[in-house]
Amino acid sequence: MPPGPEPVEPATADERPADGGDAGGPRPPRFSSALSVFHNASLAVGPTRGLMYAVCSLALVAAVLETAMLFLIARLASSFTNGNQTIELSVGSFGQWEVSIRQIVLIAGGLLFLELLLVVPLSVMTARLSSNALTRARDRVITAHMRAAWSHRSREVEDHLHRLMGDDANHVERLVQQWSTIVVSLSGIVMLAVAAVVIAPVPALCGTAAFGVLVLALRPMSRRVKRAAARFQASNRELMTNVAQTSRLDKEIAAFEVGEAVKSTLAADVALSSRMLNRLRFNQRATPMLYLDSSLALVLAGIAILSALDVGSVDYLGPLILLMVRALGYTRQLQSAAQNSHEMAPYITDLEREIASFEKVQRPAGTEPLANIGMIEVQDMSFAYIENRPILRDVNLRFGFAEIIGLVGDSGAGKTTFTELILRLRQPSSGRITVSGIDISSVDPTEWSKLVSYVPQDNSLIRATVADNIAFYRSGFDRSEIERSAKQAHLHDEIMAMPLGYDTMVGPGERSLSGGQRQRLGIARALLGRPQLLVLDEPTSALDERSELLIKQTLSELKGSVTMIVVAHRPTTLEVCSKILRLSGGDIEEISLLPTAPKGPDEP
Repeated sequence: MPPGPEPVEPATADERPADGGDAGGPRPPRFSSALSVFHNASLAVGPTRGLMYAVCSLALVAAVLETAMLFLIARLASSFTNGNQTIELSVGSFGQWEVSIRQIVLIAGGLLFLELLLVVPLSVMTARLSSNALTRARDRVITAHMRAAWSHRSREVEDHLHRLMGDDANHVERLVQQWSTIVVSLSGIVMLAVAAVVIAPVPALCGTAAFGVLVLALRPMSRRVKRAAARFQASNRELMTNVAQTSRLDKEIAAFEVGEAVKSTLAADVALSSRMLNRLRFNQRATPMLYLDSSLALVLAGIAILSALDVGSVDYLGPLILLMVRALGYTRQLQSAAQNSHEMAPYITDLEREIASFEKVQRPAGTEPLANIGMIEVQDMSFAYIENRPILRDVNLRFGFAEIIGLVGDSGAGKTTFTELILRLRQPSSGRITVSGIDISSVDPTEWSKLVSYVPQDNSLIRATVADNIAFYRSGFDRSEIERSAKQAHLHDEIMAMPLGYDTMVGPGERSLSGGQRQRLGIARALLGRPQLLVLDEPTSALDERSELLIKQTLSELKGSVTMIVVAHRPTTLEVCSKILRLSGGDIEEISLLPTAPKGPDEP
């Protein structure tokens, strides 16, 4: 495990990923294939870019050592063929030396030993770069996500965060791996080419030029790989989203007997993803083979030309061919890494685009302190999801501390939207909400969260103990405070009846709780911090009679000590309210709660 996440560097305007083909969104600046990989890898590793330079330096040193060793081995082979006991070495016009075979063997062995010494530091640095890139990607995603406004996060498709933290972040790490392969391969190719030019300038330069023409001729194949990768990523993302949706709706699918219809829909998504993958793998397989076979054809053509023209000393033909063949091996590695990088480019583009979208829509970050919840005033507030189609229109309300406000209205009237505005999860399109005369958008978020709490309609559990579920990631609460909030929610006795009491594991894959128990645990969770404003969104809408009575009892016991806004439809829940507001057509009006007629002795 890395020692910890690297510091998050915000992506600047020039730190956008290279073109991801058809991945969608704003198209970043174009780079050549190699530069785009280096650009994306540099962005991925962030503060540890110094390690990248160190890897490049060591790779060059290793390439120099390998090139020199290969040259000496080729000269040794040539001397054995000719029966010579000494070898005449020359490096272009820099000098000429006569060296014994024993000395050549010792020198080559020394070069090999030095090259082996570089294996460990190179491996350590590339491994650290990869792990740091993964840590940084995940840290940037979760930081940007948690700082983004709820209005933006609520529009995310299912499995969105899971995909970014998993698939996309993993591809960032793999890109850095491919970058290290490209660095090693490029270093080898460059040094081998330099050595070839020194040995036989004219043939080497002609071969290098021919290879450059070959790369340009086959470049459209690389672009096809990039486009195919983008299309596969898009189709696979759609498939995974639909799979997540199917998993969530599994019970309903079984109850409505629509399994075959769902299967057909998923089968179509699977087929599309499979076709896109087939095209991608074909291009990935064919392109490197075309490069390699074409390069071999160039080598054979070069040998044929040299043989026909009798250019240069035949003593250097063997070393030249050995260097060229080794360069072909590096070329194949380089091409394979480049193809893999093209496949990963859409994921990098997607990750950067999503992080940028999170960072553009930050939640309010006020600095005003707020000691207590006093008078709450809604002043000329309007809100619209779509421009010119307001859900709420010019709302004006006032309610003081410890009032209990009931909120009713038809489905879609804006009840949940109103609670989200009070909770600061959304911002009004116009107007404002103040508490004790302070605009809530200017209040420090930490101060606000200590004073305000929320009970959703359906309380979800985390895979943890009952106590940890009540604490819900908040520190600073001891067991006595957790038990106090559970008692307020009338859940303590049922918790103590569990096998391990408050240490009983609940949540996904563990012990399940009834709907009423989950709802009361949600109330205990909300009451743990002793809030002064409690917002409840239909807390009794789908509960049995006993659970509803217990929750109503909790609300009655809280009366006079906390301000409450209760979204409800059941008259029994609204009985505890001091004021009832109806939302209709974007307007809010105060209404009276009609008393329920007493039941007759024979009525159930």
